[in-house]
Amino acid sequence: TIPEGFGQLKDHEDYNDLGSDGKTCFYMNEAKGEIQITVISDWMGMSLDELYKDGATKTNINGHKGWNYTEDGLHYFAYVHNDTGILVGVTNETRLFEVIL
Repeated sequence: TIPEGFGQLKDHEDYNDLGSDGKTCFYMNEAKGEIQITVISDWMGMSLDELYKDGATKTNINGHKGWNYTEDGLHYFAYVHNDTGILVGVTNETRLFEVIL
C-alpha cells in the first residue's frame, strides 16, 4: 500500500540480481521521503533465506516474516508473498508498517 501523498516516479528499474527478473517502482513525497518497492516475479517457490542480506535481522511486520536491514540511507524489509520476493525500502523505518499490510 502506498500512503497518501506519495507520487510514483515515471522512471523504474528492471531488477536483475541473482539471475532473477523483477521491477522496481519509486514513490516520492518531498516532506515524507522515498519508498522503493521491488517485486521479483520469476522465482516460483522462493524461500525467505534466498532474500537474506548480510547484517539483516529476522523481523515480522504486520504478519509477514522477513529480513530487515539498512543500506544507503534506506530501511529495507525483504519478504516472500505468494511465492514472490518483495523488497520494500523507505527513508523512514516506521513507514514500513504503512506500506506492508
